[in-house]
Amino acid sequence: MPVSCDLGITELVHFSDRYQIDHPKFLTNKKTKRTRKIRQRRVSRKVKGSKNRKKSANKLGRFYNKITDKRQAGQWYVANKIVSIAILNES
Repeated sequence: MPVSCDLGITELVHFSDRYQIDHPKFLTNKKTKRTRKIRQRRVSRKVKGSKNRKKSANKLGRFYNKITDKRQAGQWYVANKIVSIAILNES
């Protein structure tokens, strides 16, 4: 029996066989919020154009790049899960 999937509001993906995939939470947990807040504050307190501000901004940029990489990995995970469920239910 074919399985259909739907993008949801409360969950990321709903399948017709009642399987659900949750929304990933990369920037919403307490530790990452605190880290982002601290690093952003450090950048804003530095003198504009200084080397220390550039270093702090680079550190903040690396933090955002890590979150971007996690989001992309999460998208690949969800896509792989959808395809594997479709293949299992097709046969």
